[in-house]
Amino acid sequence: MADDLFFNRPEDAHRLLDYPKGTVLYGMLIRTEGSKRTLLRFTQAESAEVRKRLYALPAHLVANTALAKREFAELFHAYDSLQGRYRTLCMTAIIMRLITGLLEISRHGPPASHSDRIGAIIETLRRAPEKQYDIDTLARQAALSPSHFINPFKAVTGLPPYHFLLTCRIEEAKRRLRVKGLSVTRIAQDLGFCSSQHFSSHFKRATGMTPLAWRKNSHSSR
Repeated sequence: MADDLFFNRPEDAHRLLDYPKGTVLYGMLIRTEGSKRTLLRFTQAESAEVRKRLYALPAHLVANTALAKREFAELFHAYDSLQGRYRTLCMTAIIMRLITGLLEISRHGPPASHSDRIGAIIETLRRAPEKQYDIDTLARQAALSPSHFINPFKAVTGLPPYHFLLTCRIEEAKRRLRVKGLSVTRIAQDLGFCSSQHFSSHFKRATGMTPLAWRKNSHSSR
């Protein structure tokens, strides 16, 4: 996992169950909402460009992150060794370099042809999550072998194909749970789950609530 970069929006599904021994993680939260809000000391036009590029980042990148590590080290050093407004000024400059450096690193992604095909596959999974898909067929659509398909797919979505499809099914289940008259059993069957219990187990793992509890909470919120 050395030199891995992960980019997540607040609503993105992501998980890492076990960290390899000796792993060091550096993290940053970037507030990007508001089209007229400027980021750090970028101008409004520069902020809009940075915001657009941030939202276009894939969920996972494997790259040479020596630049990012160096900027994080300088950031910590500035925080520990400087004081007052000068510390704020220096930290702001370092963070601006760090963000632009990450955007530059992100330009080295999957080949465009494969990336385009994988993007089309992702849209298919989102549009019709109830269908059954197998790795061989999806890999063929991406013009890749099954063994070379999973990593580029994860680079774009942050998840293996099966887990991404499961996420799409859970999102579609939420939409259907808002519709009165659709039973949990019917939703589970229509979305390709082998049983309502199997569906409920995955739904609770993803949301922290059973489908019925989520439906009740959704209706009360509305």
